[in-house]
Amino acid sequence: MQSLNQRSAIAFLFVAFLLVSTQIPAFSQWHVSVVEGKTSPKKNRDQGLEMLSGIRDTLKEYYYDKTFKGIDLDEKYKAAKERIKTLEYNWQIHRVLAQFLLDFRDSHTIFLPPRRANKVDYGFQMQMIGEDCIVTSVKKDFDAVKKGLKPGDKIVMIGSLPTTRESLWVVEYLIRVLDPQEAILVTIKDSSGVEKQLKIESKLVTLDEQEEQNDEIWKTLKAKDVNPYKCQSINTQIVACKLETFSAYKDEVDEMMKEVGDHSKLILDLRGNGGGLLETERRALSYFFDREINVGTQIGRKKSKEIKVKPIKGKMFSGELIVLVDSDSGSASEIFARVMQIEKRGIVIGDRTAGAVMVSYRIPMQWDSGTDSSFRVVTYGVSVTVGDMVMSDGGRLENVGVTPDILIGPKPNAFAENTDPVLAYAIQKFGGETTQEEAGKMRFLIPLTLKEMADEKAREKESKKEGKNQ
Repeated sequence: MQSLNQRSAIAFLFVAFLLVSTQIPAFSQWHVSVVEGKTSPKKNRDQGLEMLSGIRDTLKEYYYDKTFKGIDLDEKYKAAKERIKTLEYNWQIHRVLAQFLLDFRDSHTIFLPPRRANKVDYGFQMQMIGEDCIVTSVKKDFDAVKKGLKPGDKIVMIGSLPTTRESLWVVEYLIRVLDPQEAILVTIKDSSGVEKQLKIESKLVTLDEQEEQNDEIWKTLKAKDVNPYKCQSINTQIVACKLETFSAYKDEVDEMMKEVGDHSKLILDLRGNGGGLLETERRALSYFFDREINVGTQIGRKKSKEIKVKPIKGKMFSGELIVLVDSDSGSASEIFARVMQIEKRGIVIGDRTAGAVMVSYRIPMQWDSGTDSSFRVVTYGVSVTVGDMVMSDGGRLENVGVTPDILIGPKPNAFAENTDPVLAYAIQKFGGETTQEEAGKMRFLIPLTLKEMADEKAREKESKKEGKNQ
């Protein structure tokens, strides 16, 4: 659970954001199903009030905690309702709706605003490494590069929001989902310890451009047969496999384990794996035990159920196991890693995980203005937590995460130099020989883009074809 100071910090973050975002205008183009005429403040308020009512009813029906974490939901609803009645613009009202859910301090329970006409791309990604927020990648031809932002830079603040383990998910939600900005103020500290502030402009990606990009990606994936995993044999004993996501079919886990083959030592890299399908995670677990195991208990609003996993007969991997995790390892990845610790089946190495294991639903919702001349339909949604997970030892991972058996993370310069000290450490712990530079070339720490993955797959096929012809 979060401490009182952490909870207060998150509440302060949103208030601070409302102040700083008045200095840099947010985009205001909303994607709606039908738009005719102009909206009025009254119509905006009517829309907001109906959306608020729908959100409250969704919580009452689905939220896993009947006490709503001690919050008086009806009183909270009344306060938000009165606030909306004083507002004129959609962006103001959407902030009230967002705050209504953020007060639950639950990363899986958030307001999903109407889709915008344009997507915002700031041109960089960030991640917690230990207690520091580090820039992990910067895209070419973006303002971030022009302003001097580099992989390895430490981000101290965005606007007036501090970037900490407790607050980063809120910051990401605010600037990327709720209130994307034309420009953001980023306070960084470079490798020499010098602190400076950068005003970084974003790029707009239109809906048509997004659809074109998605079509191209899926065509590439389909043509090149890209898998959600990558295995690299280190020597006859050691193999390392990077599993990008559990949002995959169970048979793709089967394919990965086939590539593990006769190796007696497996490094399973779950860094950056945000989770996915529970059945896929359970399929992966079933390869590592010769008996049925109790994963834990899933606690829902109306009932609870024990989660158990049976072994796959004749396919068990009985060798040694190391699991790599980091602050972006979430949900199913965290459960997998913690099971290995509880059952003493493997060693977990890396950084503390995300602490985000709640089960949630994304519920689409809709508002329409009626049948007058300015009729329009607005689609929005709510992500709501429907279940908590208690591990077999009685512990919870939500807001806590998995603390590795060996706590080690890459230095910030690893992202700039494309080295991988964590993977190198794991290989060496298994008795293998490698360097941080050689481990970095495997592209486990900084994954390949989808296009790079497809191209690599094509090269592998071509190489195998040439080998057969020789």
